[in-house]
Amino acid sequence: MSNGKTHDLSIWATAPGVGLGVYAFAPEHKIESAIVAIAGHLMGGLMLSPDLDLPSRPWRRWGWFRIIWIPYQKITRHRGVSHAPFIGMLLRVLYLALPIIAFVIYRGMDQWVLLFLQAHWMAIVIFWIGLELSVWVHLTLDGILIKKLRG
Repeated sequence: MSNGKTHDLSIWATAPGVGLGVYAFAPEHKIESAIVAIAGHLMGGLMLSPDLDLPSRPWRRWGWFRIIWIPYQKITRHRGVSHAPFIGMLLRVLYLALPIIAFVIYRGMDQWVLLFLQAHWMAIVIFWIGLELSVWVHLTLDGILIKKLRG
């Protein structure tokens, strides 16, 4: 299991590779897509880390806003669903998004949001790829991914 500093360094070290990978496979807007993927990777690794389920470096980065993660810490356990590939990041994003979604629906702005999502769906997918790759880097350092792959 790696410490927070090692996780941070690994995210910064792998960010260029994420950008290059997306650049190689992006159908259009290659530079923009690479930047979006790197942004997602950095956001995922530094701010939306699986370690938000405990008082950690990513948790402290939220400053005064870290209070929003206390209920999340109560409902998840360390290395449980928070460290699950795909599900863990989805849970954290939904946890943050639900109050925003409720506000958007309350204010009647849901059509505007749907138009935005429709217009920028590819950038959202690429950002999500960056987010998810940060989880895989984290899990690899923790040794969890290797254990799961071995069975």
